[in-house]
This record gives sequence, structure tokens and C-alpha cells, in this order.
Amino acid sequence: MFFAAFFYWILRIPRIITVYKDGSIEFVGILRKTKTHASEIIYRKPEGISLGFLVVKAKKKINILAQFDGFHDFIIKLKTLNPSIEFRGC
Repeated sequence: MFFAAFFYWILRIPRIITVYKDGSIEFVGILRKTKTHASEIIYRKPEGISLGFLVVKAKKKINILAQFDGFHDFIIKLKTLNPSIEFRGC
């Protein structure tokens, strides 16, 4: 049961993050696709002991990898679109 829950969690992690010009952000994983607007994102922080993963909190919590190609560009775009976002643990 633990392994099933673990793999379900892993397969929900976004593989593709797209930032659109209108400020909407799409997180696409194998089992989950979430679209939100940058203004709805409250914070980005490490979560618990999950090393290498971050949580983006909007309407839902979205777990993302802490480092990926274009990570710093994503953070800069996110901060530009939503200056009030809180970055914790950086």
C-alpha cells in the first residue's frame, strides 16, 4: 500500500510547467494537470523532509521538483507576475 501511494504521489508531480502571457500557469504531470493564475499562488517553500521537492500553494498544493531546466526562469517569471508571493526556505 505504501508503494502504491508513493508512486501515485510521484506520478502527480509536474513534468511540464508552462507560464502563459496572461499570467496563468499550467502544471502537467502524468496523472494530474492543474492550471492556476500567478495571482492565486500564495507561497513557494520546501515541505517537511521531502528533500528535493517544493510546494507551490494556490487553490491546491502542487509539489514540484526543487531543480529542473528553466527553474530560475520560472521563479523570476512567477515573482514578476505576482510580487506578493512569499518565498520560504530560499
